[in-house]
Amino acid sequence: VENLVSNAVKYTPENGGIKIKIEEKSLSISNTVNKKVDISDIKKPFIKGDSARSNQSGSGLGLAIAEKSAVANDLKIDISCTDSEFRTDIIF
Repeated sequence: VENLVSNAVKYTPENGGIKIKIEEKSLSISNTVNKKVDISDIKKPFIKGDSARSNQSGSGLGLAIAEKSAVANDLKIDISCTDSEFRTDIIF
């Protein structure tokens, strides 16, 4: 969860926003983006989504580690992105 919140803070553009929503079977963290991010390989180690993210600090391991941790705890991580919102759902 810390990695997902940290990513939202790191990659939200100025004047953007972050939303955290907790429901009975899920936790959702979403943030504003300036453009759609290619998420096809984003949970793989060392992948940061697009060239705009490559200049940010970090190893690119966070989502890969978060996914492994979720699976080890019988959870699932779903990631989606539109032209204006990047969203990560942890499904319990």
